[in-house]
Amino acid sequence: MIIAETIQKGRKYLQLVEPVRVKEQNGTIGLNYKVVYNIGYLSDFEDGKPYYLRRLRRSFKEGHPLIPALNAFCSKDEYVTLSLKIDKDYYSEAEALFGKMDIEVADALERFLKSCVDDCFIPENVRNPE
Repeated sequence: MIIAETIQKGRKYLQLVEPVRVKEQNGTIGLNYKVVYNIGYLSDFEDGKPYYLRRLRRSFKEGHPLIPALNAFCSKDEYVTLSLKIDKDYYSEAEALFGKMDIEVADALERFLKSCVDDCFIPENVRNPE
């Protein structure tokens, strides 16, 4: 779910929406949004600090929204931070597979591994470095 900003009667209005994939008549896939909860006018909630909408979206994503009424819609799952330490053995194995890696390729590989949450995509020596 995301917090969307719309205009109603010339004022900014906040809604909690859920994206829904739809197949268009021409065969392409598009997105429509289903309104889950009407939050209210933005001016009713602003606290005077800059970037309120950005802070609201971030706090909602983290599970502790700035608007208490949104607590019911927050995910109960905790976010897990995955930290990896890639050792030299793994780089040497990767070099054997892909050839000599420069620093940009190594950084890209590290970013890819950090984005993998499922254990089956992470090699054993990276998952449990010793």
